Amino acid sequence: MEPNDRISELLLTLKQVMEAAGRASPQTGQDFTDLVSAHLGCDASSLPVLSEDVVAHRFADWDVALEHLAAQDPQARAVGVGGGQQHHQSLGDLVSTEYGRPRVGQVEYMQVPTGPDSQRQAFGFVHLP
Repeated sequence: MEPNDRISELLLTLKQVMEAAGRASPQTGQDFTDLVSAHLGCDASSLPVLSEDVVAHRFADWDVALEHLAAQDPQARAVGVGGGQQHHQSLGDLVSTEYGRPRVGQVEYMQVPTGPDSQRQAFGFVHLP
């Protein structure tokens, strides 16, 4: 057997294992990718992802801005990502993964300083579709 044939066979076997694992562990809750796609009105995995890093000392400002944006839309809601995947993947990765698709989970919050003696509860993990 040629090396390329062995690699192809291995990849096929791995694909079958991943599919079987997905079927064996049923997931509960709403699919995060489906939720984002419904919000955007198209397949979220087909869109380019833009990102903006926010430095830690600007988290409070970022959170206030999000609060003001959400106040403009009575249907706005915060949505978390379940499973811990959000700490290791970008939004593009989260919505385009074929296996182990993330579920909607609880929103993560953190305390951020707003002054020498004050803090604010802010989103600890944010991706904006």
